[in-house]
Amino acid sequence: MYKLIRMFSQNTLTARCLAWFLLLLPRQFSVCACKLLAQLLIVFAPELRNKVTTNFRELFPNEYPGKELKVICQDYYQNLLLTLVEILIYSREINKFDQYLEVDGENHLTEALKQGRGVILYAPHVGNFFYYYYYLSRHYPSLTVATALDEELHNLYLIFQRLGCLGLDYDSTNKLKMLTTFKRHLAQNGVLLLMGDFWRQEFPPTTMFGRSTRLPRGTAALSLDLKVPVVPFYGFRTKTFYHKLVFQEPIYLFDHYTKNQKAEATTYLNGFLEKIIKEVPTQWFYWFNCDERWESISRETALKR
Repeated sequence: MYKLIRMFSQNTLTARCLAWFLLLLPRQFSVCACKLLAQLLIVFAPELRNKVTTNFRELFPNEYPGKELKVICQDYYQNLLLTLVEILIYSREINKFDQYLEVDGENHLTEALKQGRGVILYAPHVGNFFYYYYYLSRHYPSLTVATALDEELHNLYLIFQRLGCLGLDYDSTNKLKMLTTFKRHLAQNGVLLLMGDFWRQEFPPTTMFGRSTRLPRGTAALSLDLKVPVVPFYGFRTKTFYHKLVFQEPIYLFDHYTKNQKAEATTYLNGFLEKIIKEVPTQWFYWFNCDERWESISRETALKR
């Protein structure tokens, strides 16, 4: 999958000229091109197709019996390709973004901010999460954490950096400095977007979809230590280039967990990730490699660590 992203995101003169040329054409042209390319990937990239469909079948063996895995795989490819087109081409006319966007529940965020302690937005990698952070950056003092470890994604991050989206690189930023920056940002009543399904081998054990894995505890730790409300947040593609952003009611983890129960609080938050991925399953980014994050230890052991 990263090879596919690198192929499209290379910052060459040819790529830039092609992007400007496509801006002159109706967007429906890009939609048709993405649908065609998705079909070609199904036929000519069998290894990737098999990985996606196998992961989907193993994680959701019974939830989608009436939907063929081929259709699921095609929808997954189309979302990824449309996302790349949006970032690499239509971000050049980002001023038109609002006409393709519907926002629901934003009052939950604004009301939580009135408490003056900042807000943590807790989100999964679904839809075009780059675009959603751009919306947040335009309307609120926002900060997030990303990773530049995968060079294929580097040019995508640079595009949004130029658009004024602020973020820390997890792999190159000192962890103490990162934590200090987060705390300062929240103390200034800022919005901190943290992606709950971001995986690293060094993260503490937890569970997701009943499987042992390793996910960050930063959201739970900051919320419990600083008494910061957590607003579950996600966006998804409703059709072609149209998206919907959803802000849910704030979660006050500190009313239900102690500072020593970060593992339990994280497991609770993971339930939100599972729910959203089930709602828009083909728009979750990690189907191509999610099998690499599952471990064999038991749920009970994961919670104790």
